[in-house]
Amino acid sequence: MNALLLHAIAANLIMALMLGGYTLALRRSGWLAGRRAWLVGMTALSLLLPLLPLPADMARPIRVTLPLITVQASERFEASPSILQTILTWHAAIAAFLLMQLAYRTRSAMRAVRKGGPHAISFFGGVHVPAEADGESRAAMLAHEGAHARLGHSFDVLFLEALAAVYWSNPLWRLALGELRRVHEHQADEHAASTVPCYPEILLAQALGTRSSSILNRFHSTNLKIRLLMLTRKLPQRRARFLIAAPLLLLCLLATSAFRLPMTWTPQEAVVFTGPDQEAEFLGGQPALMRYLAERIRYPETAQEEGVEGVVHIAFTIQADGKVTGATVKRGVRDDLDRESVRVVSGMPDWKPARVKGKAVASEMTLPIAFRLVSK
Repeated sequence: MNALLLHAIAANLIMALMLGGYTLALRRSGWLAGRRAWLVGMTALSLLLPLLPLPADMARPIRVTLPLITVQASERFEASPSILQTILTWHAAIAAFLLMQLAYRTRSAMRAVRKGGPHAISFFGGVHVPAEADGESRAAMLAHEGAHARLGHSFDVLFLEALAAVYWSNPLWRLALGELRRVHEHQADEHAASTVPCYPEILLAQALGTRSSSILNRFHSTNLKIRLLMLTRKLPQRRARFLIAAPLLLLCLLATSAFRLPMTWTPQEAVVFTGPDQEAEFLGGQPALMRYLAERIRYPETAQEEGVEGVVHIAFTIQADGKVTGATVKRGVRDDLDRESVRVVSGMPDWKPARVKGKAVASEMTLPIAFRLVSK
């Protein structure tokens, strides 16, 4: 399976586990800084944790070069993309559109802060308060929006907005974003209430509402009832509950071990195997491998028309559990032949893994595939 797809599955799984832990144990905590750190940290963890090697990954895999496989073009046909490839292409296209839309909204937000308007708003370090606001109302707006700017809330929002765009098919990212924005508002209210007398009354009087999809920080907010409750009823800090992070991290490591990505970096102290007791084997042996490739490889039509031949060397890893991962072009011919070779190798079923002293280990394989034209 494609390495990026494996990473996306693992990232979404980690985010779901961490957000579930937050919802069950931490959402009612009065420690706002801790809640914000959890929500931002879990998104970074979702991206980084699938890239970390497990101890078993630290050993250098055995390297094996397979015999040459020849593909002959006796008839003209072109490989059609799989359903999975089509779905991934559409998903990537929608994600790219959402990211461009986010870039436009970011530019519009910066312009809105510069031009001003009828509402108190902030974005990054910019703060705008309407000219007609005066007295305690103006002080409350400046305190609230200044807290947003000083605490860097816009960086949090843009980071999570970008991830929600990339993983748009998973609604949990949007739920996490909404929760983070609520925590931001509570933090800004907490600061403003400590500096401005009668802040809850001012907030109630000034509330006009705004769209929840805005990336601007606004003094007027649609979650006014919750904000007033947070100001008037102090929730317990419950910091001890954040210790739930330890078992959740362990659970994330265990849950994502199946999606571990192949690592090109090898530590200096890694164990190097001189040779396997039993090499990795395609189920059914070499004849079955040749039959599998012959049935699935399609000689690209353009290459046939242009008379292009050559040998594509594909490197891939047979993991200790037999799964085929990390198929890449080690030495290619041209893009269409290279892509077809990677496609077929990536779709291989599980192999029998190599074994050293009876223990299954990873193997780095190199498969040369020769594309040859046949005269009619």
